[in-house]
Amino acid sequence: MKRYATIRPILFLMVCSGALPEILSGNTPLRQFLFPQTFLFLSLAYGIPVLIIREYAMRHRLSAGGIFWLGLGFGVINEGFLAKTLLMSRNVPNPAFDAYGMWLGINWTWAMTICLWHAGFSVLLPIMITHHLFPAESAQLWLNRKTIFLLLSPSALICFAIFLSGLRIHGSPLQLIVLLGLIALSIAIATRFQTTGEEPEPQSVPITPFLIGWCILPAYILLSAIAARKLPFPDFPIAYALMIFGFVWSLKSHRWLTPRPLLVFGCGAYMQSALTALTLRLATHTFVPDTLIAEGAALIFFLLWQHKLRSSIIPA
Repeated sequence: MKRYATIRPILFLMVCSGALPEILSGNTPLRQFLFPQTFLFLSLAYGIPVLIIREYAMRHRLSAGGIFWLGLGFGVINEGFLAKTLLMSRNVPNPAFDAYGMWLGINWTWAMTICLWHAGFSVLLPIMITHHLFPAESAQLWLNRKTIFLLLSPSALICFAIFLSGLRIHGSPLQLIVLLGLIALSIAIATRFQTTGEEPEPQSVPITPFLIGWCILPAYILLSAIAARKLPFPDFPIAYALMIFGFVWSLKSHRWLTPRPLLVFGCGAYMQSALTALTLRLATHTFVPDTLIAEGAALIFFLLWQHKLRSSIIPA
């Protein structure tokens, strides 16, 4: 019975890790996401790597920072090997990044931006949400090493095959080596972020982490503006580093890197994403009814959930 008890959080994490970033970003409308083939593909493309990241983090006792660094590696897998947007000099999902920061055929400014987004929206926050909703299973290992190997091996082969194929863009062996190096670097750095024991959760959480989550929007707009104006390349990583420092410092200095404050932060982050997606759909006349349903429901849900998370009292 114990083995089967982990099936629910596993399935939830696999669906959650694909649904939240895809639907709330507006990249995949709700109706399209619910198509069986789309649902299965996205749940596997997101779910298997995120599930493996979760198991790796549990085995090595990684903190939220460690999971975040592993999430950067996931961003390389998702956008470099599968979608191949990291190889695009034109028609980048955000046109502001077209032909900006290209080196070795890799769009480095877009890579820095989208991989950071995936680290939070597709990996760290879905794992934390799953742990919050399934507290009894959150401290357990869900997969044995054999199962991880059986999931990882074919997934890696599929990624390599897609990357080196002519699908969308033909990836080169050199680019493959570079991207694999980035993934290895993210894993090496992640292992340095280990938990030092259970940090006490605050009795209540102020609204500030929620508002910090909303600040992702102006930060993204600023980075997009720098990219659109094609300012000298050092300007972008400097602005990028300062923004990352600001977010990390604002959360760490107040000891808000524990689960509940981070979930409150995530509520703000997901809300701004949903509102941005809805606004862009309306502005570009690509609005569909299920966009209003999905994004509107997300806005209401995360607004109510952050209030509940903030007002929860931790038993003494």
